[in-house]
Amino acid sequence: MRATTNRRRSMVSGLLVATVLLAGAALTGCASTVDSRADYIMTRPLPADVTAKGVVLAAVLLASGDIDNAVGNGLVTPAEVDTAKTAIDQDLLEYWKQRAEKESAG
Repeated sequence: MRATTNRRRSMVSGLLVATVLLAGAALTGCASTVDSRADYIMTRPLPADVTAKGVVLAAVLLASGDIDNAVGNGLVTPAEVDTAKTAIDQDLLEYWKQRAEKESAG
């Protein structure tokens, strides 16, 4: 079971990278009002059930339509799904991607 979950996470991570790169290209050139929201996303402490990587992953899974299965299998939390929906609606997903990359590097 754990090997299957790890395999799924690896597959999803690959899809995540491709999708985020495409989303990043689409989000280039956001308005200056986004900058203050971007700073907030990049620096604020996150709730215990939210990670930047999980938000980006949830956004990818929302696009693929398999979000219920991902939540059910513990790949993302309901809070990450809600945050991803908001990020998509407000064109802020690029900043969540940046935060996820920053956290992975650190």
